[in-house]
Order: sequence, then structure tokens, then C-alpha cells
Amino acid sequence: MNIRPSSSAGLNLAYAIGSFAEDDSFVITQLGGESPFGSTLASLGSDYAVHISPDGSGWSTFAGLDITSPLGSGKWWYIRDRETGSIWSPFFLPVGEKADEFEVRFFPGQVTAYTLKNKIGASLTIATLPNKPVEVWLVRLENRSARERSLAFTTYFEPSVGHGLETFYMARDKLLLMRRPLSSAAGGEGGIVGDMVLFHASTLTPTRFQTDKVRFIGEGRTLKNPRELDADVQQVSEGKIQNPAASLTIEVDLPIEGEAEFGFCVGIAKNPERAIELAKGLSKTSLVREAVQMARMKWEDACSSIRVDSPDRVLNALVNTWLPYEAYAGWMRQRTGGVCLDPMLATDFIRRYYPICAAAPEAARDSIISFACGLNLSGTYTADGINFASLPLSELIWLPLATARYVIETGNADILAETVKPSEHAKEEVSLQDLCESILDLCTALPNQAGPLLHRAVQTWNDIIGSASETEPNAIGDSCNASNGYELVDLEALPRRVRHILATSAVLREPHNRSYLERVFASQDAPVSNCAVVCAALSEIVETILGVQPMCAGLKLTPRLPDSWHDYEITRRLRGDTYKIQVKRSLRPSKGRLTITVDGIPINDSLVPEFGDGREHIVEVIFG
Repeated sequence: MNIRPSSSAGLNLAYAIGSFAEDDSFVITQLGGESPFGSTLASLGSDYAVHISPDGSGWSTFAGLDITSPLGSGKWWYIRDRETGSIWSPFFLPVGEKADEFEVRFFPGQVTAYTLKNKIGASLTIATLPNKPVEVWLVRLENRSARERSLAFTTYFEPSVGHGLETFYMARDKLLLMRRPLSSAAGGEGGIVGDMVLFHASTLTPTRFQTDKVRFIGEGRTLKNPRELDADVQQVSEGKIQNPAASLTIEVDLPIEGEAEFGFCVGIAKNPERAIELAKGLSKTSLVREAVQMARMKWEDACSSIRVDSPDRVLNALVNTWLPYEAYAGWMRQRTGGVCLDPMLATDFIRRYYPICAAAPEAARDSIISFACGLNLSGTYTADGINFASLPLSELIWLPLATARYVIETGNADILAETVKPSEHAKEEVSLQDLCESILDLCTALPNQAGPLLHRAVQTWNDIIGSASETEPNAIGDSCNASNGYELVDLEALPRRVRHILATSAVLREPHNRSYLERVFASQDAPVSNCAVVCAALSEIVETILGVQPMCAGLKLTPRLPDSWHDYEITRRLRGDTYKIQVKRSLRPSKGRLTITVDGIPINDSLVPEFGDGREHIVEVIFG
């Protein structure tokens, strides 16, 4: 987990202040820095992502390449009162007008900004869609005034893919297309990924569109008050545009207490035909609304294998939603176009599925096989002389770890027999099991280079193949089993994400629990990048502090009951079975430390077996 972040800029900046709502959304009501949760809207199963701040600034990426400017000024939304000429936005930026009411609510993969200004309630939901390189914008306007209102809603999308794009507006489909001219593609100029097409479409018929950035802004204007918002604008452009942008304007009339809802989509496709197909699938407001709801349900399902119900609502939100999601989205946040050549980031391709492989088994399997087949990027050699990887051992250890996790969570050991050819120099294909064991042999021979994950990887691997561990526990593993006499470290020695988690969760700040996290994150070999930190934090909280660890034979229970709690409950899904684990403090003194019953039957072991019947089983843990 010792991963170098892609950039050190901003690592010590304060997060925006917010709180968790009952639905686990993270809500911000005052502007500050980046949101600690949800600021990257990741698409489950796609390389498309949206990075957004609570003020509305942000950018879109695809396959690690910027679609809009990473400076955050490539996408904006405007509301104009057609009678008074007043201009504002659902977010604070770009207009910069303070609203009477303001709220930004982050969910996994989507964000909703709400403002009340000029007696108009406006909400804008931005969401990425599973398995599609598309983002949708769902807009709702409400008239809170005592008179009819006439409003215009204008979008702005500026691609950061070079100059001189061909643009074309398809009126029948309410669709703008942009791509590099064939002449520039033949000349080898840089631009969109390959020769892909950018598109921007609306569910309502626009009253006008614009594809020229210079004409959109106007002479002497800025994006705070662009010329395109003026009532008398009629100029539009098509064809080859030197400074391209995409803008659509929708006009609506709202009666007293009336409302309007409409949507937009923005995305990238391999050709115009595919762009039109994607846009048509989102051509109605109802389709956009359904897409937003479906995307949210997909993320809820992806994070659903562990559910905690404890007195600490923050801890519940972290485990149930945000740590699994952020482990995935962190890969999107730090990825760049050169990541495939960066050995310190490449393993994020499989690491992102580590916490959610139970809910996304096919995607996790595909990522493991693809990664194993792509290990010929350069020159680290195994002990037997086969060239199969360019990665440092601290990264390479993730292949057997992720593979073992997949087998434990799904029960599907067939993946071990999959054949891969990890190097173009390899004479023949090898099984994934042989490849993983070669990696473990190499890491065991050089434990200092393998890092703190070696012990966990060996233990997990031995669990799936049924052999005893031959590796001694590392320092972190030993120290986590006893906290007596441990002095808490300075918070500044911990990663920013961990400091924030400790600040928000009362139970994790308790010295006994905090010491477990500090032993992992204050060490010299501690994980650094956001993706690695949240992945490790999730494991420590669930498997060490709450004491629920999945194994091939079932669930190993070593729960702890914080002094401030009387009870808590964990629902854990594993290979089709559901374990409802109720941890309670006994009302009467007991000689034993704890007793465990499964469906009313006492067991003498800490291992709750796998039943394989697809039913719910009640596990009761009583502390003496």
C-alpha cells in the first residue's frame, strides 16, 4: 500500500465542512475546500469520471485524459430571468452570486446542488452512469414567487482537446457533436482520445446553441457574465471552430408555484453513430431521471456486502458507503494519461475492486485477468528468470492479494486456473495461480521491498489454497494485537484522510481504537495515496476494530465492543449467505470473555462456518 500520490499539491488543504445525512449522503452548506467524500464522481465499470468541488468548479476525464480543463473552468451552468436580466447559477460559481439558501449533497457517483435565489429554487444533479462514458445533468426549477416567471437555462462545455474541432448540430436529436477534422487526424496532431467524438444533448428543444467559445463569452466579457446570456444573441456557429465550446439554452415559463424538469448529457464516443445512440438513450427527461436513480442503486448495491448499524452514525456511513466508494473513486482521482507507464499507479487497476469485488464479481475478475496479462510493460525478473513486470514489489503484491480476495468473496476458485501470458518473452502461458505464487515467492525472498502487505497477502493466499502460513507476522500485524502502553502519535503524522476520519467519528477517536489506525498509518511504510489509505482504513475498521474477517471457511469473528457502546450490529453477505451479527454486552457478569451462538446454537470457535444455503443466519456475540 505504499503508493506515491500523483501529486502532492493540496494534500494539506482543509476539507470543506459537512455532515452525513440519514441516507449517508455528505451534505455541505458552506463553501470551503474540496469535499472529503464524493468529490470524484466515478462511473462503475467505465473509465469516465467527473471531479467537482462544492462551488461547482471541476472537470471531466476519460481513460485518465482530461476532457475539460483541470483548472476547473470547462463546465458551467447559468440561470437567467428573462424579464429582469438577473443571472445566477445552481452552484456558487461561475457567477459568484450568494444565494438565500445553498446546499451541495454528495452521493457515490453523483452530486446535487440546490440554491434558492430570486425566489427560484434550482437543483442540478450531476451523475456518471455505469459502464458508459457519459455524465447526465438533471435540472429542476421551482417558482417560489407570487408571479409567473420566465427563465432561461444555459449550459457551457469547453473541451480541452485542442483547437480546430469540427462541430455539427443535429436539430432533430437536439445534439451537438464535436471531433477532430480528418485532416488533422491524418497529420498526427494531438487531440481527443484516438479520434473519438464529444457530444452534448438536451431533453428539451433548445432555443439556441453555440459552439464558438469566443462568441459565447463576447468581447470584454468573462465566463461570469458571457455575451451568450444576453437576450439579443442570435449568432451561432458550425463547421470547423478554432476555439470550440458546446452550449445549449433552454427557455421555460413557470406559473405561480410551478416547476419544470429537464436534462442534458455530455459524453465521449468512438464514432458519431455511437454518440447518437448514447444521446438517444437519454433523449427524454424521464430517461435521464431513471438513469440517475439507476446509477445510485448500482453504487448502493456495490457497497452493500457490509452494513454496520452502530451508535456512531459517522462510522456507519464510512463503512456502509464512503470507504468502499472512495477506494474505487480514488483510482479515478489520481489517474493520469500516463498512468499505464507509471509503475507506482498501475496496480490501482485491480485495487479499485478490492473492497467491492463481492458486489461486482465480473468486473473484478476481468480487471485481475487483464492486469495479469499486461505485466510485460518492462523489466523486473522473477527468480526463474521470466520477465513479467515493471512494478516494485510493494505494488506487485496486490495481484495475489486481490486474486485471493476475489476467491474468498465469491467462492469462485476457477479463476486460479485461468491461463495468462504475462510476458512477450515467456515461452508459454502459465496459470494465474502459478503467477501469483511466483510473485509471493519473490516478495518473500525480499520482504523489505514487498512492504507491509506481505503478511496479509501470504495469509489470505494460504487461506484459499489450504496451507499454513510460513511467513512471520510483520511489525504492524503484531502491534495491532496489543495496545497496552502505546503512546498516541501526533495527528499531523497521519494522512489527511485519516485525520479527517478521526475528527468526524467519536468512537474511532477513543484511544484504544485510534491506536489501531495509528499503528498502520504512522509507520514509515504507511499507505500514502487516497486510494490506498481508504482501502487500508476500511480493512482496519471492519476486520480489526469491528472484528469481522471473511475467510474461505466462513467468517472469523474477533469483535471488540467500544466502552461507549452497549451493542451494535453488522450484516455481512458472503457467497450468497447473509450473516446478521449482533454484538451485545451481557447484563450479568460472565467467566468467559464472549460467547457466540449461530441460529441459537452455541459454537466453541470464533469461525462461523459457511452454510451455502443462501439464507439469513443470526449470529449473537455476548461480551461477559
